[in-house]
Amino acid sequence: MPKRASKFNSIIVTGIKAEDVIQVIGNKNNNLFAFQEEQHGTGHAVQIALKKINPKKYKGIVYILPGDMGLIDDLTMKMFKREFVKSKTDMMVLTGMYEGNPYENSYGRIIRVKPVDDSGKPSGPDAGKVIEIIEYKDILSLDEKIPYVRKFNGKNYSYTREELIKIMNLTQAFCF
Repeated sequence: MPKRASKFNSIIVTGIKAEDVIQVIGNKNNNLFAFQEEQHGTGHAVQIALKKINPKKYKGIVYILPGDMGLIDDLTMKMFKREFVKSKTDMMVLTGMYEGNPYENSYGRIIRVKPVDDSGKPSGPDAGKVIEIIEYKDILSLDEKIPYVRKFNGKNYSYTREELIKIMNLTQAFCF
């Protein structure tokens, strides 16, 4: 059985209204709070949380669950853990589908490898793999005339601002 991060098994990253969050969740023995002074996206929140874990004392799986995105049930988490362990990978991302107007979806988007790269060559087994997660506000700040280019396994993939906005899957949870 993996060791827990000290005596804690939940690290809750707070920012705006941190005191309200702590009051609602409660200062319980298994909760540890980490303060994110400036919000720079989910990846930054993860960095803040990981600073609370002593890697010499913890050798287990770390699950990252966005607090503003509920509806992840027990069955889904069990399936996710089983598939992650079975995959023998370093990281796995669980995504959900957004079913609404993409311009009203303020969550980050999962950028995946397209079926072909910018030179027209097939992506092969990389097709569909996660390249990165981009925050909605960062998409909105992109110049509409300049493609957003990302490199994955030596190949370039370009996305228009419009394509990024219309991505319908979003981050639910990830672990490593």
